[in-house]
Amino acid sequence: MINDDITYTTTQSCYGEKREDFLQFLERFQLLTPVQRQWFFDKGCNYHHRLECSNLHMLSIDFDLTEQYARFPKVKVEDVQKIVAWVHDQPHMPNLSEAEVLLFYFACKCSTEVTKQVIDKNLTCHTHIEELFSNLNVQSQEIQRIINVAAIVPLSTLTPQGYRVFLVKLLDFDPSNYDFAERVKLDLLFLDIFIRKDGLQKGYLVVFDQAGSTLRHLSRINVTVLKKAFYYFQEALPIQLKGVHFINVVPFLDKFLALCTPFMKKELFDILHFHNKLEDLFQYVPLNLLPKDYGGSEAGVKQLYERSCGMIISKHQEIIEHEKLYRIDEKLRPGKPKNATDLFGIQDFDLAEQYARFPKVKVEDVQKIVAWVHNQPHMPNLSEAEVLLFYFACKCSTEVTKQVIDKNLTWHTHVEELFSDLNVQSPQFQRAINI
Repeated sequence: MINDDITYTTTQSCYGEKREDFLQFLERFQLLTPVQRQWFFDKGCNYHHRLECSNLHMLSIDFDLTEQYARFPKVKVEDVQKIVAWVHDQPHMPNLSEAEVLLFYFACKCSTEVTKQVIDKNLTCHTHIEELFSNLNVQSQEIQRIINVAAIVPLSTLTPQGYRVFLVKLLDFDPSNYDFAERVKLDLLFLDIFIRKDGLQKGYLVVFDQAGSTLRHLSRINVTVLKKAFYYFQEALPIQLKGVHFINVVPFLDKFLALCTPFMKKELFDILHFHNKLEDLFQYVPLNLLPKDYGGSEAGVKQLYERSCGMIISKHQEIIEHEKLYRIDEKLRPGKPKNATDLFGIQDFDLAEQYARFPKVKVEDVQKIVAWVHNQPHMPNLSEAEVLLFYFACKCSTEVTKQVIDKNLTWHTHVEELFSDLNVQSPQFQRAINI
C-alpha cells in the first residue's frame, strides 16, 4: 500500500488497562475518544499519516507501472501524470495513484478529457449507486450466499487479438437463491480488484453461459438496479469491452432482450453475439482457451472460480477501506452537487443529441420551464431531459407544457390504483409479467 513498507500503529491510551473502563471514563467526562492512526515513512510523499497520503491505494495495485508503459509506448506518461495532478486538485475527489489513472486513460483510448469525465463518473457511481457499491463486507451472509450461486472467472490465456476473457455462469440453478443486485455487486467488486492486478489489456470479452437460466431468474431482476448497472458498464467502467457472447442461449431470449435493450447504447448492442452452437464461439475465443468443462485446455470452472474467490476474500480489509474512501465528497464538488436522481432520473438518452435531431426545439424555452418547475414549491425538481419530453409532446408550447407537467404529477399523486405499490418484485407484478 505504501512505498517503503514501513508502518507502525499508535493508539493513545491513558486510563486503566481495560478498554471498556477507559471508554466509560471518556463518556463520563465528555471527552473525545482517541483515534487509532497508522503512520508510515514514504519518501514519495510529504505527509506521514495514511489518510493524507497522496500515494495511498484504496485497493492495491499489483502490476508494475514501468512495465505497462513499456508494453504500450504510445501511452504518453506526461499526459497521465497531468491527469493525476488534475485529480489531486479536485477538492471533491480522493487522490488516485498514477497506476489507477493509467487504467482509465488507456480504457479511454488515451483521451485526456474523456479520461477526466470517466473518472468523475466512476467515483460518482461508487458514491451514489448504493445497491452496487455499499455493504461490501465480503464476509457478510449476503455476499457469502451469492458467491455460491454464480461464477465469474478470468481465463488465463489472452485471445489471439490480445483480449482478456471473462466467463460468467450459474452454479446453483435454483432461482430462489438468486439475488441479482448482490450478484452484480460481487462481479463489479471482482472487476475492480482484477483490473488492478491484471494491468492494461487491449480489450475484454465477456462470455455468458445461460445454462440453467429460467424465466424465474429473469423475474428476479430488479429493473432499477439493471438500469444503474448498464449505466456503470457503459459510462464508467475503465475497460475496453470488445464483445459480449452468449452460449447455451435460452428459449426466452426475446424476453431477456426486451428487459435489457432499453438501457443499452447502440455501441453495446452491436457487440452482442448469440451462439446456438458452442463451436460458433471459437472464432472469437479458441477452444484451447476455454475451461475443460467445455472441452478446452484451461483448468475447470470450479478451480478457476476458487482462485477468483480467494482473490476477493484476501482483500477483505482493503475492500472495507476502499468502500469508505473511494467516493466523491459532494459538499466539496465545484458547482452543483450531484445525487442519484441526477444520474438516474429518466435521462437514458443524450440531451445534446436530442436537440441536434430536432433543431426547432428551443433550448432556452426548455430551460425556462425547468427554472419554473424548480420555483414551484409543490413540485419535485425535474431534470432538463424530463422537461424536454413534456415540451416536445406538447408541440413546443410553453404554457401547455406547464399545464401537462402539473397534471402528470397530480395524477401520479392521486390515482393510487395506477401509481402506488410499484414494487416490481411483488407477487402481483410477477404474475402480470408472466402473463
